[in-house]
Amino acid sequence: MLGTTVRRAARVASIAVGCALGAAPAAHAGLSTWSSLPGSEGRWVREYATGSPASTIYAALEGGAGVLRSTNSGISWSPFEAGLPGGDARNVRAVIASGSDVLIGTGVGVFRSQSGGAWQPLGQGEESDPKTLNRSVQALLNAGGTLLAGTFAGGVFRSTDGGATWIRPAAGNGMPAGETVWSLTSFGPLVLAATSSGVYRSSDSGASWSPASDGLPFSPILRVFGDDANPNIYYAGTAGSGMYRTINAGVTWQPVNEGLGPSTIRDFTTVFNPGKNETRFYAATPDGAWAGRTDSGPLPGKVRWRKVTQTGLGANTIFWGLSNFLSTPGTLLAGTQSNGAYSLTFQPPVNVTTPPAPTGTLQVGKTLTASPGAWSGTPTIDFTYRWKRCTAAGDTATCSFIAGAEEPTYVLVAGDQGRFLRVEVTATNDFPTFDLVRELSAATAVVAANPGTLPGANQQSAPTITGPQFPAPGDTLTATGAAFNPAASSGVSYRWERCPDTSGTGCVERTGVTGAAYVLTEDDVEQRLRVTAIGANSAGSAATQPSGFSNEIFPRQAQNLELPVVLGQPVTGETLVGAVGTWASPRTTYARSWQRCDADGGSCQTLGGVTGATYAVTAADLGSRLRLVVVADTNGPNKIPAAVAVASAPSAVVTAPAAAGTPGAGVPVGGTPGSGTPGGGTPADATAPVLGAIAAPRAAITPKRSAALVLRSSEAGTARLRVERVLAGRRAGARCVRATARNRRARRCDRFVLVGTLSRPVVAGTTTVRLTRRVGSRTLAPGRYRVRVTVRDAAGNVSAVRDVRVRVARR
Repeated sequence: MLGTTVRRAARVASIAVGCALGAAPAAHAGLSTWSSLPGSEGRWVREYATGSPASTIYAALEGGAGVLRSTNSGISWSPFEAGLPGGDARNVRAVIASGSDVLIGTGVGVFRSQSGGAWQPLGQGEESDPKTLNRSVQALLNAGGTLLAGTFAGGVFRSTDGGATWIRPAAGNGMPAGETVWSLTSFGPLVLAATSSGVYRSSDSGASWSPASDGLPFSPILRVFGDDANPNIYYAGTAGSGMYRTINAGVTWQPVNEGLGPSTIRDFTTVFNPGKNETRFYAATPDGAWAGRTDSGPLPGKVRWRKVTQTGLGANTIFWGLSNFLSTPGTLLAGTQSNGAYSLTFQPPVNVTTPPAPTGTLQVGKTLTASPGAWSGTPTIDFTYRWKRCTAAGDTATCSFIAGAEEPTYVLVAGDQGRFLRVEVTATNDFPTFDLVRELSAATAVVAANPGTLPGANQQSAPTITGPQFPAPGDTLTATGAAFNPAASSGVSYRWERCPDTSGTGCVERTGVTGAAYVLTEDDVEQRLRVTAIGANSAGSAATQPSGFSNEIFPRQAQNLELPVVLGQPVTGETLVGAVGTWASPRTTYARSWQRCDADGGSCQTLGGVTGATYAVTAADLGSRLRLVVVADTNGPNKIPAAVAVASAPSAVVTAPAAAGTPGAGVPVGGTPGSGTPGGGTPADATAPVLGAIAAPRAAITPKRSAALVLRSSEAGTARLRVERVLAGRRAGARCVRATARNRRARRCDRFVLVGTLSRPVVAGTTTVRLTRRVGSRTLAPGRYRVRVTVRDAAGNVSAVRDVRVRVARR
């Protein structure tokens, strides 16, 4: 089978090599640094696929360069182009492989190579033939024997005969006509598509679709990827908003961007270990590769990201493709934009020369500090600690872990008197070691009693927690009332714990929070907090009993950041898609209802029983407008806080379908020659959208304030916003150039420098687009900016350009 089945098998196979912890072969000897791979230099690598044997790898190339192949695990590359025509056929955006059978998606359709033979077109031909596929293909997937092709502005094509013939997207199949599909993935019968307007889900091998974008931002979704071990977990890479995850097969999504930020994710690969509670990620971004890790299982925790080294890459760090080497443990294969293929072999952490060691005074109340020892391996190496209490210095079998003692420092307590202490250090870096690399220190000498008097030895009082009656993220809880006799003359610190209930079991210490004030976060929702005071004096430190529990932490009320949007053409027989908009809390759940409004957008009435993400426009809607109402809640019905209701802008007035075209002479299937939609009788849309003047606020954009750009378009479609910095320049003929000492007397002019672009869906009518200081992965510096806006409709027609000026300020 082709596609996801192969890619999943490749990632599963990487478990074994990922745990080998061995050195790289000599061919990939650029350890801990990126190495350029011969034969790929200067190429724009979009995607990789591994064939059979695993040492055969294919690279899809943009920029008219076709395909590269390596038969030695990526060590060297050579063109693989026999039979591939010129022109847009050599812009290859997708590649999948099953053994020696390889498919590629190009600017003109799909090609196949069998057993290393020349490329052959699949299902291409006359456009009037409804069984052909002549579009630009962005994604390929084999879904249970059905071959799927995600196209540019054409939706998902299907083939049940290996690509010999194609089935075009049916009208009203749940995905808007003219959708661009960037990525496809599947797990069993479920297929997910990443598109310019969000994620869509299919349970019938791509024949019909339903929206699955609740919680995703209004930005193109460039990649969607499944967790190999958990069928309900998927990840979505966005254009400028980072990574999102669903744990319920696309019903709702939440951001997982801790350490990553609002980056553009073009590809990613995973390594997981079913024997350990960890999944590893590697993401391709415009700023190189990023490594992430999270828990395995159906309810994973946060994804924690950090940047992978860029040593060896040079100036071009824009990554598109990313894969694992199956034949080389811990090695990544990256495809750059116009800089070719690179490999990076991580070196796992290894303890060398100096083992971990605790240091400090061995008396009750004193603090021990763990040194991790000396380690080699790819930077950066992170360390975690677990302290052990032993009854015999030379026998590790007598040691047991101390509950909650997982910090680099440990305060000796009365239970340690007469015992010996050890510390176990676990080292991790970007090599997928799955917490298997550990080193245990030697035992300390015996712990003695403290000759002095510790704080609170005579009398102590536990702290109490004060704060709001219904605490929520952003509120502050405060520890008060802790008392020590003798006094804590050297100061008091605090240990905060997050607990699932009031039983006292399952509490987890909040690392790094040692003050009397604790600011609640989203992670505290549905939990309770308790706190312990730790007093210090010249004799050492001692802790009070824990406080009582705080009230349960409530979520914040749902906060809308971008209004809901109705996507699609308001024409009878067509299907509209209702996107819920963007909301602040990842906990937000949504309920939809649809309303029919007067032609002027007023007097809206709810349509009974219509609560889905899609709405099929009926004859009863003629002459009316339609809108979506979203009720957003963060804590379920009839609970604090209350739900929030927000409505989209009304659609354009609903009309009847355009009249059918006249059959053309010499065309056996309906349609006007050269102008009809293939296989149909409806004339092609050749009318560009009309974009009105754009309204923008006078107030500057700040870190706390966005600019609401009001766009008025005659058609629904996708708005492209080109954000340019406005700089002072000097006239040089017809051009405006940088101001220098030599041209300072020339006439002044405005010079425009591109910062980045954004894509946003627009409806027929009025759409509000919010512009913040973040454009893609860049932050706008204070100054003046020009935003150039165009709208592209489903048929590919583009409006005239409209300009608007905005300002950015520091505060």
